[in-house]
Amino acid sequence: MDCHGFGGFWELESRQHTPGAYRKLKAHIVACGNYAAGVGNAEIETAAGGVDNGTVRVLISTSAHRGWSISTVDVKTAFLQAPRRATPGHITVVQPPQILKEAEAMGSREEQWLVTGALYGLIESPKDWGDFRNSKMEKMVWQSSHGKMRLEKTPEP
Repeated sequence: MDCHGFGGFWELESRQHTPGAYRKLKAHIVACGNYAAGVGNAEIETAAGGVDNGTVRVLISTSAHRGWSISTVDVKTAFLQAPRRATPGHITVVQPPQILKEAEAMGSREEQWLVTGALYGLIESPKDWGDFRNSKMEKMVWQSSHGKMRLEKTPEP
């Protein structure tokens, strides 16, 4: 069993959108994925496919011309919904941030976390999201006035 691990850290963010408004605090655990890149994973794909600007412009123009309605979805953190890709004989673990160990917020100071999904800082997470997204979109089917509709992935150049 090939196991590679790397550290994690606690990232804190504080935002105040308007002067005098309350300050929004946010925290999440980030994997130090830059350490994972040198673990012999050169063959692992890390990029997720997307849509180029020209395609988006044509879609908007065509929709406006034909009176279609279109909508968008903010997918800034959508990749966190993706499961980790299965690689036979390989697991990834993250060492929890030191602050959690010092606060005794875990069962054991030697505790490590098995990575089962996408994670901030993990270099493979965008590709995992792309594969997950594509598999879900291939199954989408809906009925319109023109009959049964579905999405079809076009070959990448």
